[in-house]
Amino acid sequence: MIIISMNKRQEKHFYHHIVVIDSIHFELDKLELDPHEKEELIMLAENNLHHTVLDTVLSELEEGDKKVFLALVLGNDHNEIWKMLSFKVKDVEEKIRQVAEQFIASLHKDIAEAHHKKKTG
Repeated sequence: MIIISMNKRQEKHFYHHIVVIDSIHFELDKLELDPHEKEELIMLAENNLHHTVLDTVLSELEEGDKKVFLALVLGNDHNEIWKMLSFKVKDVEEKIRQVAEQFIASLHKDIAEAHHKKKTG
């Protein structure tokens, strides 16, 4: 499981049981950012991850199904989203897991580079 803790201001997304980014919080702590900066970076990471997951799912759906899916996402109806996706997209959870892992790995790389620059810089 990938770990992303949900910000109190953010609502849980339909994939919250698969994807979690606590590791990003931990790595950002190493940068000694002020709390507001860290919060902004976490929100950016969560929003970008959300868009990445949505893009991945949408690329697997037919045109009409995309509209239904987006309506379900807007309605925050997790049960209906999963019913639809499990019927329409083969291995959807694994596809979401893989794209999230790639996204989080990229964030870790960026944070490590920022940490290195801060130490040497």
